[in-house]
Amino acid sequence: MKRTVRMLAMVLALCLLLCLAACGTTATTETDPPTDPANEETDNAGNNVETPDWPKKNITIVVGYSAGGDTDLAARVLADAMSRKLGVSVIVENLAGGSGVVGRTDLISNPGDGYTLMFDQPGSPITQVLLGNTTYTIEEGGTPVALVGISPCALCVAADNSKGIATMDDFIAYAKDHPGELTYAVPGQFTSAHLACLSAFDTLGIEVTSVPTDGTATCVTEVLGDHVDALMVPYSGASQYIESGDMICLGLSAESEFDEDAPLLTDYEGVSEYNTWYGVWASNDLDPAITDYLSSVIGEILEDEEIASSMYDLGIEISYGDAQVIQDTITEYTDIITDALVAAGVLSE
Repeated sequence: MKRTVRMLAMVLALCLLLCLAACGTTATTETDPPTDPANEETDNAGNNVETPDWPKKNITIVVGYSAGGDTDLAARVLADAMSRKLGVSVIVENLAGGSGVVGRTDLISNPGDGYTLMFDQPGSPITQVLLGNTTYTIEEGGTPVALVGISPCALCVAADNSKGIATMDDFIAYAKDHPGELTYAVPGQFTSAHLACLSAFDTLGIEVTSVPTDGTATCVTEVLGDHVDALMVPYSGASQYIESGDMICLGLSAESEFDEDAPLLTDYEGVSEYNTWYGVWASNDLDPAITDYLSSVIGEILEDEEIASSMYDLGIEISYGDAQVIQDTITEYTDIITDALVAAGVLSE
């Protein structure tokens, strides 16, 4: 009997030990906390992007050119979409002057909190820096956020121009017979449109006088008013006038899906291809988490067919890239623009 009791006691003790061991294992096993999907976004590459506690107030997008031009209109399309996406007002502010330098100088004077952005093309972040016309360097010109789109440049004349020019061959012939007499408006000195002309005209061996303005809209006014003979602007700024028949496109600086039948300046031997590209910058030292989040938001916006159509109507082909892509584009175009300025005799080798 005693032996039986002892055996039962041993069995009960063993069961108790097994239970305690099981409880101990359960108590010390840790699991990852559940992920709150409200705090994550997915970027265009399929990566999770943490949603920062931003924005908390209205955002300003600076445009360094006059209202009504291609850069301004595209910025307003983006601003409207961002307002809906972010739940705050996104306001476009035009600060024209210095081929975008005035606007960019204002951008970098603001805190790096993401509440001041800039929608721009290569003039103020690259060209004017190379020319020594800025108080900032290429590295100090703001935080690259996203590449938005590209557009070729278009050399155009008014359909009823007083010189009777209807083709690029007409333009070249007149320029050779009347050196320096022909004039062409550009949206700022040494913008991409101006550089494309300097390079092309140098290659073609013709002398044409440039007339820098404060933006594409002014270029259009000058040409249609017969104050200058031609203009060279991003295709986005001339497309509606080409389509309406008010202007004749003499040549595009690069092939484009917008007008596949348009003549190309590159059809002339030695003329280099140029595109204008559009991007978003923030003020310096923006928190990388906000940069990544804002870049992903812009990427999502550009996937919207209505937004893409609006940009297309402005002559801008959607070409989204994140912060690294626009940084790489800046590096690439720094070399391209340097070569163009050297070829034009503006910079020494």
